[in-house]
Amino acid sequence: MAKKDPLIGTVLQGTYAITRRIGTGGMGTVYEAAHVRVDRNFAVKVLNCTLDHDEQVTARFKREAMIGSRLGHDHIVPVLDFAYTNDGNPYLIMELLDGVSLGQVMRSAEGPVPMVRACSVVRQVCRALAAAHDEGVVHRDLKPDNIYLCPRHGGGEQVKVMDFGISKVLSSESILTGQATVLGTPWYMSPEQAAGKSDEVDHRSDIFSLGVVFYQMLTGTRPFEGETIPGVLYEVVTSAPPPLEEVRPDLPPGVAAVVNRALQKKREERCSSVNKLVADLSRALGQRWTEVLMAELGGEVLSEPELAEAAAEDAGGEDTMPALQGEPDAGAGSALDDTMMAELPGLTASQGGAVMLVEAVHEEMPLDAEVYLDEELLGRTPAKLQGLSPGRHSLRLVCEGYRPVSRSVILENGMREQIRVTLFKA
Repeated sequence: MAKKDPLIGTVLQGTYAITRRIGTGGMGTVYEAAHVRVDRNFAVKVLNCTLDHDEQVTARFKREAMIGSRLGHDHIVPVLDFAYTNDGNPYLIMELLDGVSLGQVMRSAEGPVPMVRACSVVRQVCRALAAAHDEGVVHRDLKPDNIYLCPRHGGGEQVKVMDFGISKVLSSESILTGQATVLGTPWYMSPEQAAGKSDEVDHRSDIFSLGVVFYQMLTGTRPFEGETIPGVLYEVVTSAPPPLEEVRPDLPPGVAAVVNRALQKKREERCSSVNKLVADLSRALGQRWTEVLMAELGGEVLSEPELAEAAAEDAGGEDTMPALQGEPDAGAGSALDDTMMAELPGLTASQGGAVMLVEAVHEEMPLDAEVYLDEELLGRTPAKLQGLSPGRHSLRLVCEGYRPVSRSVILENGMREQIRVTLFKA
């Protein structure tokens, strides 16, 4: 006879009555609990008793509470409270999700996830990661079991990202792991994680992990396999996966290109942001992008004009065009000659930095919009900004009669980016 779980039937903080065990993971056990005063149920994640003397694990658990409560976003599972059981084990109170994990979906599926559904999942995960990255938080353990698919009332499917337990806070001075410690799930790690280079882990590590998940959804198989964990890590660091365009020749070519770029071994060769990934993916699908939106929202939620506007917003996201190597092509350069160039004060092209080409359009027609970088007016579109310092910047476009648009952009030395932003009438 199975031993009864001692927590079932107990009431935490005089508020949360534990009713059943949902599941057990590497760090903790998740229960369902009923609030004793209001008609609502919650999820309770309790740190495993066998780990309660490990200060690093406890610190990661507290970090999950801190980050989960701070990142208020529709696509991130919120953490509502943090406390300790009578036995001294820490626990989190979280939203109770109605749905299944992406991992469960893929394990039960006979083959790949349908392309439109896969793209909808990626789009929503990118929204969650964008919110985390804007706060300087890198997830570091993105995988199908940490992506939850929840049915929406009236149709559609909402995606929520969970488990920020081993996330990296880029602005934090606290170091919870040794330099060579490997954290994450081997099949979904970025090469820099797999090699133990924790100082190189940034938002682009999440982009690689998402690329792995995307590849697996579209093919039904993981891109990196091995007979042992070290063997898997070796494949992640050194080997290229079977080309997606060969495994799935029926996919639009641009979709394979998006996945391939996310899976680049070198960080600087991946998309510069998750918003860029969404923009590139929306362009690859063209008119079919509205199907992706409907997969999330349901066909009755938005009117056709609203769906079209939402699709255009995605296509006009941060850094919407691939990074330019050398000079821009003729199509891009035709509207951007050096007479329209704006330079940051005190910086010239010879002094290095990044170059950014900025255009504003409405229904594919060019607009004359003011270009602000970090709240400083630098010119009008089409504009070429050069000598830009590396790091995160705030880009804002303002045009009379149109709604202003703000974007966060991340630049590196030597980078050349073309940004095409769609504006909508006020």
